[in-house]
Amino acid sequence: MPCPRQGSHHDHYLELLEHLKTIFPVPVSNPVLDGYFVHTVSRFLDMVDDLKSAVPLLGEKRTDHYITSQEKRFPDNLSSVAVVTRQLAEHCQGMPIWAHPNAQINVIPPTTIPSPWTDARAVATVARGRPIN
Repeated sequence: MPCPRQGSHHDHYLELLEHLKTIFPVPVSNPVLDGYFVHTVSRFLDMVDDLKSAVPLLGEKRTDHYITSQEKRFPDNLSSVAVVTRQLAEHCQGMPIWAHPNAQINVIPPTTIPSPWTDARAVATVARGRPIN
């Protein structure tokens, strides 16, 4: 009787396990996988950097985001990391660059959550004739 650990099913399992280990993070440092991760993130940032211009938007303004998002479905097959990274960069098209010096959205900053409460307290304090601390 053959050993249960031998055979094509066990070998196939070990091949799949080794492949899965390259996809998911491991608790110990692996210089090859760490380098692959850094390269992937660097490549994505390069793609986003290519979208930058004098206009405070990434790429060109897109109005079809909502329409096309309604038509999208999950793909039937898995994609490579490079394809997914490219798709993520394409989704950045038309996003505002909030820190861009030409962005007019920085002229009047949005109020923070405590601001209305602070303003109401200041008005009430002045109405009572006491100085604001």
